Amino acid sequence: MLEAICIQLPERAAREVVDLVPNLASRYDFRSAFIQSLSWRQVESISDRTCELVGRELDSDVKHRSGIVSALLTLATVPEHPLNARYLHTWLWQDSMAMRDSWWSLYINGSASGTGSARRLRDSALRVSPATMLDSEAAELFAIALVWMLTASHRSVRDWTTKALVNLLTGRLDVAGRLVERIANVDDPYLAERLYAVAYGVATRSHDAEKVGALAQRVYESVFARGTPPANILLRDFARGVVERALYLEAAIEVDETRIRPPYGSTPPVFPSEEDIASLLPSPDHDPHRQEGDDWARSHIGHSVFEGRLHREIRETWGHSGEWLELVLDEPAWKEPVAAKGGSEQELRPPTFNRQKIERYILERTFDLGWTDGRFGKFDSSWNMDSVAAGGNESIGRKYQLIAFREVLALIADNFQYREFPAGVERDHTYKGPWQNWLRDIDPTFTDRAPKGRFFNLREGNPGVWWTGGRYSDWPTADGFGDWVERSDELPDIREMLMVRCPADGTSWVNGSCYVVWKQKPSLGRTLFEEERGEVMYAINAFLTDRGDAEQLVERVAECKGVESGYDDVSEMHNVFMGEYAWAPASRYRQAPLGGTYQGHRVSGSMAISMTPVALRFPVRRGPLEDTGWDNPAIQIPSRELVNLGGLHWTGGAADFRCAEGNVVAFDPCAHTLGPSTLLLREDFVRDFSRLTNKSIVWVVVCVKSVKRVDPVPGYKLLRISGAYWLSEEGPIGSLHPRTIERQKLAWER
Repeated sequence: MLEAICIQLPERAAREVVDLVPNLASRYDFRSAFIQSLSWRQVESISDRTCELVGRELDSDVKHRSGIVSALLTLATVPEHPLNARYLHTWLWQDSMAMRDSWWSLYINGSASGTGSARRLRDSALRVSPATMLDSEAAELFAIALVWMLTASHRSVRDWTTKALVNLLTGRLDVAGRLVERIANVDDPYLAERLYAVAYGVATRSHDAEKVGALAQRVYESVFARGTPPANILLRDFARGVVERALYLEAAIEVDETRIRPPYGSTPPVFPSEEDIASLLPSPDHDPHRQEGDDWARSHIGHSVFEGRLHREIRETWGHSGEWLELVLDEPAWKEPVAAKGGSEQELRPPTFNRQKIERYILERTFDLGWTDGRFGKFDSSWNMDSVAAGGNESIGRKYQLIAFREVLALIADNFQYREFPAGVERDHTYKGPWQNWLRDIDPTFTDRAPKGRFFNLREGNPGVWWTGGRYSDWPTADGFGDWVERSDELPDIREMLMVRCPADGTSWVNGSCYVVWKQKPSLGRTLFEEERGEVMYAINAFLTDRGDAEQLVERVAECKGVESGYDDVSEMHNVFMGEYAWAPASRYRQAPLGGTYQGHRVSGSMAISMTPVALRFPVRRGPLEDTGWDNPAIQIPSRELVNLGGLHWTGGAADFRCAEGNVVAFDPCAHTLGPSTLLLREDFVRDFSRLTNKSIVWVVVCVKSVKRVDPVPGYKLLRISGAYWLSEEGPIGSLHPRTIERQKLAWER
């Protein structure tokens, strides 16, 4: 009844209920009814007085703000509504970061990770595409509401909101530019960092030089034009990427290129001494079980910095591929001394940066940024700062620590020498970007959820999709495994796996790389690992080689009895964003010696033959917080040689690459539907590429038949089949060579 009155009275009489019955203002049920009515009232009934009453609710106790915040998020995307995202933006902007985090970020942590209005808003953006009918005003309101969710300490919320914004603004670069102008001076580095991540993600998905140039110009003016970019090592990287993209597309922009690349010329960091931070550490008689008060707060923050999770992250930053030295840039570059007789080990070590200085800096800065027990103690005590919960929720203290960590790294990178590992590598040993130390924590260019099919393929076997040539079904009975495992006549025709045809449109595709496993289904009521079963595995890997060497290479592989796998030759692309592939500084760095990306190999023999894989694996997380270990899903993309010489460019979605004519000529179908990861190359593109470059496709094939439970079963041999084919005008030409081998003993049997 109250809610109906709160709707009807303003619409019919242009008066607010509380103005007629003032004593209702303090009643919780009335306040709740007023808030609920806002979403149902006609826009014309929302007056200045209504906005004033909403402001009172926002000024109320933090505990009672969730209702009004939820209502404002519901109205955020309504054009011309007085309470839309612009109203919310005004309120959020006037608070300091710490004050805003004490109510807004805590609400977003819960609402966006559950089923609240923030989650609904984010998920809606993830479903938007450039083809979605969405006018510029609605898109901008959408973006304003979403960008403020990037203040959240909840890792999953922050990551998926970043990707939702990239999704929303893809093809809407003008809106992205206005968002940068609106938010650029925000006092929250955590938000600003991801604002430029969004801009970079959007820029990499566009090939329109004019639009990317306009966005890049705004980013340059906001970040680099004054010569003093914000001290955040990731923010600078994302912002630089936007400008680098515009330069790559040869956009007409006015920038000083020396200002967008490190070093950036900031003042050196001032590191506090042990005495300076003594007051920030817990007292000697601190009770670790008492989770409240200033002593608990100091222990909570200090433990992570000096002993816990952040301490480990700082140490690992110096252990991946390089480290900073306590030598300023103006000093002579450090060179590894020649070991002399009698010289101490200490004298031979480089002057590595004292990491305890960094830890003290972070501790002091965390409190300077506004972390207090009163604001965040209750929330932070619910989360272990040294681990990530299953849902990805992290403490506000963790957020402030990361802000301080990225700040001090930026200042160190500007002022101190960098040394890459190993020191003897022919490089200039200078800091290039955060990809060198694996500091990046999200790929903003890639918004697709992880590909389906990887785990199905590994655990249950190939479902028999069109791009693997169907399904294997000639399985043995319980007493026939011995004969079955040594047969090869019933195996699929390999040529039907090397060249496949899409049933939807009849197009012919070349198999560039795949790993296919067929597994015999267990008996009714049994699992795969409870009884003996047959298994057939195919590893197919295509290479580019000079056309004149193709036949000789096939013969060479046929003579080589040691071909164990055709799949291991496909390397993975690490710490390079999908949208950066084959053009960006990070991608070029990974192509250099020790950069981490495969450069091809040569087959040993009397005459070396150059072979370059046509595929590269791109690891994709199943979600921003899920494990990234050995079983992490991956999609396959065309090699750099195919991209550059073939004139390909990424479409901005999945693993799809287009040629200059606009047709998708390379893709991994498992990014779209259930099935094993496979790089498919359209046949007409491959043949045109071959004629243009005088290159040929050569496939290396390995097949293994075995009897298994978890591992190969004792008493049965293995059938290993290997060989090679090359793509002639008539189709694949080559041969396979089976050989039966004795099963190796398992480790526990030796």
